[in-house]
Amino acid sequence: MSEPEHQQNEACEKRQRASRLRYRVIVAAGLALLIACGVRAFLQIQTEPVDARFVPPPGGHVMYLPTPQDVVERMLELAAVSKDDLVYDLGCGDGRVLVTAAKIYGCRCRGYDIDPLRVRDSLQNARRQGVTALVQVEQRDIFTIDLKLHFRRSAY
Repeated sequence: MSEPEHQQNEACEKRQRASRLRYRVIVAAGLALLIACGVRAFLQIQTEPVDARFVPPPGGHVMYLPTPQDVVERMLELAAVSKDDLVYDLGCGDGRVLVTAAKIYGCRCRGYDIDPLRVRDSLQNARRQGVTALVQVEQRDIFTIDLKLHFRRSAY
């Protein structure tokens, strides 16, 4: 092998070693970050009081996780909601889908939630936004509701 080829091979090997070292450093940093986040989350779970919004109700099926408002608005937009529609929200939580639909589109809305605290939140939210005439919320188990009856009616 000639001298220039030898130097070229050495340079290539140096670049490969440097690349492998960079890769290892990045992987090590990523693992350290994951471990740190995991430890922080574990400690946070152990020390923070439980937020009642995220605890499933006794006998409840799921816990409450609010949908971000921008997502609610985009969902209603994609659904092409109009004033003539009746919007249902099964497991309505704080009623943000119902209230947003009623406020922006002026449509009637009906929501159900198994948790009495969420029903209260929904009704308070509708009252604060001035759409109580358009929004109805009931405490019901959505798995026991016969929605066929609701779809046959033209009004509540």
